[in-house]
Amino acid sequence: MWGNMTRAMRETFFVVLTLVLAGVAVTPARAEDKDDIVGRWDHPTKEDSYIRFNDDGTFKAVTVPMKVEGKYRFLGKDVIEFDTPGIIYGRNQEEIKYRLSGDRLELKIAGEWTKFKRVK
Repeated sequence: MWGNMTRAMRETFFVVLTLVLAGVAVTPARAEDKDDIVGRWDHPTKEDSYIRFNDDGTFKAVTVPMKVEGKYRFLGKDVIEFDTPGIIYGRNQEEIKYRLSGDRLELKIAGEWTKFKRVK
């Protein structure tokens, strides 16, 4: 599987996987981030890889060949909780650190900050 994937595809795969597996600490949220995050955020080097945040609290993360859909909510000023269906059953609730500034969103995935750019 890895041999056929570009580096960008692998990075995006790990973003999606980490949304399901990672955890971080919680602090108070900024109200404006709830509105500012709504929209599509593209991976910087892979056109078919993105995360879309909807104003109803749902999201979709796409990378070829994967797609993950679920719910999100802000737990703190720098933490988003992602709630996704379990692979076999149940639900996964994971917390991811984020930084949001204008048209740039960064998610801390596997200890590394991955940058996304808002689609206009």
